[in-house]
Amino acid sequence: EEVSEAVEDEEEDDQALDLGQEENLEEAQEDAQAEEEAEEEEEAEGPQNEVETWFLGVSPSMQDYLPAFREHYFDFSNIGLEEFVGMNVRPTPVVRGGSVLNRIEPSVFEALCMKAGHKMLLARALLKLYDKK
Repeated sequence: EEVSEAVEDEEEDDQALDLGQEENLEEAQEDAQAEEEAEEEEEAEGPQNEVETWFLGVSPSMQDYLPAFREHYFDFSNIGLEEFVGMNVRPTPVVRGGSVLNRIEPSVFEALCMKAGHKMLLARALLKLYDKK
């Protein structure tokens, strides 16, 4: 009889433990979902300043780079477009007669992990603004 009661107590303890683990799992899943929704909401937000507005206007594909752009340039959220262009465009090419890419600060492309075609789009857009100065 004592063995039977001990087994029943152990089974009840196991059930309570399983229930607690399920609750913890549900809480963790809810937290993860809330975090994911917050990130999606942040990404879905429109441009937060003049530079982001311009960046997103370069091409619809720039939307893919917006999270990295925000991460890399978060300290520069208060700068204007002219200052941003000045930071990232070289007055003369590094290599004479070289590609337009040689006039752009390489760290821009590296920070955004840009693909070749997008690099060219961004470079041309930056140079267009630079030449307007």
